[in-house]
Amino acid sequence: LSEVKVEKNNGNIILRNVCVLGSTSTNGRDYPLDTQKKAAPLFEGTKAYLNHPRLNEMNEPRQVEDLIGEHKNVRVLESEIRTISDMHLVDTPLVRDYVLPIAESKPHLFGNSIVARGRMVKSDKGMVVEEILAVRSVDLVAEPATTNNLFAESKQFSAEEEMELKSLTLDQLKKDRPDIFEAVSAALTVELETKAAR
Repeated sequence: LSEVKVEKNNGNIILRNVCVLGSTSTNGRDYPLDTQKKAAPLFEGTKAYLNHPRLNEMNEPRQVEDLIGEHKNVRVLESEIRTISDMHLVDTPLVRDYVLPIAESKPHLFGNSIVARGRMVKSDKGMVVEEILAVRSVDLVAEPATTNNLFAESKQFSAEEEMELKSLTLDQLKKDRPDIFEAVSAALTVELETKAAR
């Protein structure tokens, strides 16, 4: 794996060689080397936020207070089939109080996760992402996608892209967003009880 460096000097805070995208996900999505190479320019200069937006906020503007930096010097490590960057952080209390202590002492506790749109095709192993069409952000989250921590790629993740609503199932919603599942269930229960009382 690439050497990891946390640099702090003259007000600049840079996390060198952070993993942006790995090769395979537990959601059954593969990110081939060619796909990552073509997508690398899209990740250059991408903003980084602390945490993903909530599902119901996916189409809303991101909050400036959640902005922690941007990704620069994006490159693909062909031998490892993963994309890495240097994460240039903004020197704010959010970064100093939350991001740096974890990055310096326990980077395995969080990692990067992309919010992006892509074109996929089905294969016998699952879904292959043929092309990443647009990247909205690469966010720092507690349960990352194809990266199992800030500096290393993994073959396991939860969900790094925007959820495709047309393919969303109740089982997936229950697993990935239990808060929304419970809210929907409660709303349906109220609606059914109201109809039954009529």
